Amino acid sequence: MLTTLHELGITLCNNHPCFMNIIPGATTVQEAIALLKSKTNIYNESSFHAKYFTLDKIFCKIAIVDSSPYVAGIELGPDYLIPEARITLKEFVELFGEPCLTWVASPNAVSRHTTKLAFEYPLIRILCQDITDDDLSTSDAAITHILFAAFILVGRGMTPNPCELVNDPQIHGTSWHGFISVNEYRRLVWG
Repeated sequence: MLTTLHELGITLCNNHPCFMNIIPGATTVQEAIALLKSKTNIYNESSFHAKYFTLDKIFCKIAIVDSSPYVAGIELGPDYLIPEARITLKEFVELFGEPCLTWVASPNAVSRHTTKLAFEYPLIRILCQDITDDDLSTSDAAITHILFAAFILVGRGMTPNPCELVNDPQIHGTSWHGFISVNEYRRLVWG
């Protein structure tokens, strides 16, 4: 049975996170653009450092770094309001394993559009924003953004090695504690 991740083209390619067989750091920008143009009519080249594509159920941004012919990163935004495009945290963890770092918004963050939880792996970051009940398990939390990065993005928005930051008192994060609630993560981080 295919999962939502697989149906949207998000999977592992040669043990690397990829989208529609595009692997950051291995697929050239030209190859990625040609592949994505063949899948959609909506394409926007509004920035020299990024190319934007909108597919049926997912938004895609290809990050480009001047000095490299390869895709530096892929930012994905599944349309989580469409049931067929909704990726749960549990589904993501089943495919990619447990993240090493969990960021949590302060208890004062009240907007449903605030990133309540962010999870980091080496070269992967996922965000969960639209969580309506902070006391429920996060297993069914919808992932609102996914970033797959190549090493070239480290230091340009990607954490060099998030696994090393777990015990750093300067950050507002903690290690993975499973699918506990947002409020339980807040208690771990904010006290």
